[in-house]
Amino acid sequence: MKELELKSCRFKELEERYWHEFNDFQFQLTSHQEERDAIMAKIEVSQAHLEFLKRTNVLNDAFPIWHDGEFGTINNFRLGRLPKIPVRNPGL
Repeated sequence: MKELELKSCRFKELEERYWHEFNDFQFQLTSHQEERDAIMAKIEVSQAHLEFLKRTNVLNDAFPIWHDGEFGTINNFRLGRLPKIPVRNPGL
């Protein structure tokens, strides 16, 4: 009888230790999964920003190329001239 009580006590101690270790493991697993999810979210944001930057052309911001009627323009300066359309600024 005493032997059974001793084994029962050992079993309870083992079971208690098992559940403590299990809970610690679950906590660590959850913590690592949250950290992984945060890193994955940062990667997604960084990749989206990288794609945006790949499509960005710095020269378009520095030297906007467009048109003004029949003339091409760079930085709002007309390129070329036509005999029928006078230049507005005679100093040019």
